[in-house]
Amino acid sequence: PCYAGLDLARKNDMSALALVFGTAGGTIDVLFRYWMPEEGIKERGYRDRAPYAEWAKAGLLTLTEGNVTDFRQIEADISELHAQYNFRMVRYDPMHATDLALRLRDDHGVPVEELLQTYRNYTPACNELDRLLAGKKIRHGGQAIARWNAKNAIQRTGPSGNVMPCKLTSYGRIDGISALCMAIGSLVLSAPSANVGIDFF
Repeated sequence: PCYAGLDLARKNDMSALALVFGTAGGTIDVLFRYWMPEEGIKERGYRDRAPYAEWAKAGLLTLTEGNVTDFRQIEADISELHAQYNFRMVRYDPMHATDLALRLRDDHGVPVEELLQTYRNYTPACNELDRLLAGKKIRHGGQAIARWNAKNAIQRTGPSGNVMPCKLTSYGRIDGISALCMAIGSLVLSAPSANVGIDFF
């Protein structure tokens, strides 16, 4: 089974899709997809201290024309991936993503679910990610952008003890980790009786 998480950005950040394959309680495999506007990539690389141009050359990052992310490209790519992997669910951050999510649902038959970015919504996924990492039950192929996202991520604890990922620094990007948590959250909910710490790879 394949579950996905989508974290979109319009202009100054990466958009990320994480695909999680597996069943709750077992080992999972993860694939990542990233997009970014082509215009201004050197400046963003300097700002974020990240080799975006090198990642694009290596095929890890898809560049879209212009100075804003072309959501049509993301839509086409996700539709193609859905045809290949038959997503059980795509969870998405409603910031920037509602229109795209509705098109994915209505025009491409992709099951989608909005996930508000709250401590309560992230905690089950963070707990499951912690379990997976502690047991070495997550295979991600050493994806370079995801590793960089992970190095930029820390756990933030809310007033009720719930947790969610957040950036370690102002210039750090964690888009892939946010997308991964959203996908894992769907995996957790798929369990017959979902058990509801966090470290990153």
